[in-house]
Amino acid sequence: MKNYIRDNNENDIQNGVLIEGNKHNKKTIKQCIKLSIISLVLISLLTFSSPLYAAVSNPFTDVAPDQWYSDSIRWAVSQNIVKGYPDGSFKPDAPVTEEHFLTMLARASGIQEEPYANAQSRNMPIYYKLNLPLTRAEAAVYLAANMGYVSQTNTKEAAILYLYDLQITKGISSTPMYTVEQYGSDKILTRAQAVTFIQRAVQSRLPLGQTLDEQIKLTYPKEVIFEFDHARQFTEAISNLPAINEGPFLKVEQRFHIDYNIHAVELYESFSKGEDSASILLMRTADKYNVVLFARYLNEHTKAALEAVLQLYISDDEAKQLLNHYVEQRSAEDTAAVAFHSKSNYNITYSKTEIRISN
Repeated sequence: MKNYIRDNNENDIQNGVLIEGNKHNKKTIKQCIKLSIISLVLISLLTFSSPLYAAVSNPFTDVAPDQWYSDSIRWAVSQNIVKGYPDGSFKPDAPVTEEHFLTMLARASGIQEEPYANAQSRNMPIYYKLNLPLTRAEAAVYLAANMGYVSQTNTKEAAILYLYDLQITKGISSTPMYTVEQYGSDKILTRAQAVTFIQRAVQSRLPLGQTLDEQIKLTYPKEVIFEFDHARQFTEAISNLPAINEGPFLKVEQRFHIDYNIHAVELYESFSKGEDSASILLMRTADKYNVVLFARYLNEHTKAALEAVLQLYISDDEAKQLLNHYVEQRSAEDTAAVAFHSKSNYNITYSKTEIRISN
């Protein structure tokens, strides 16, 4: 048995020498203490599965260490994906707006550009909710698309099932059932849920920040395309439709006509004429909202733009038929306005001068 400390030599101890029975194998006591500490740290890391950042003290007053989201919040803060509030809180149950979630995804992907511009350049789906809260289903669409997954049908359901497959979510039930119904699609996304989703996505080893071959066609929420108080969402959504944003128009202008209480997206094909070729208006009259489509010059470009706008409110087939009737009305004489109720529960009226969508 080795004699680790030779008691009969005071000088060796005083000089900090540890002898292991071999005069050529000497280590100072300080070195051994240092090695022991390193060994204990390594053993701790191997023993406990929590990552190193979990050992960092909790920086937030409202995040208890035993909460299901506490580890994800510490991780997100350590990665500079999200920060807390000046009062020392994190507000884990606070809603996440679209702007905030896109910013989180960009930071997690190492993207330095403005989030919306970058998302557009990568053909990401965008609801244009801007400063409005996201639902959990909308967040699923964003997250799945940023991981390279795309589905042109049942977009939200497909995205949710994709996140289930990758174990990024378990739904909102205490007993996971991995169904679309149990996911809580219409519930508002919270800050705690957002960072947890992103952490699990990063840990899935599928890189974020993917580019899609083509943009997913979305069904926009009514609060984006049909609420006067959310006019900025309306004008951004309309202006960024591919038929408008990528069309031949020299200028797409967003305006607010205060005298008429109208928010407008005006499409210009020529500057020499000094007038727009077509306009899409969001109006409020009494207790009604109206979206009005008007074409000063009807050609293949303005028709494509108007059809794309109509498809936000009614089915593709309805939009195509309505546009054809509108073209016929413009060339007919003394025709009365025609009204019908769409399958999507909008009241539609078209005449020689306009197409009007109302609630």
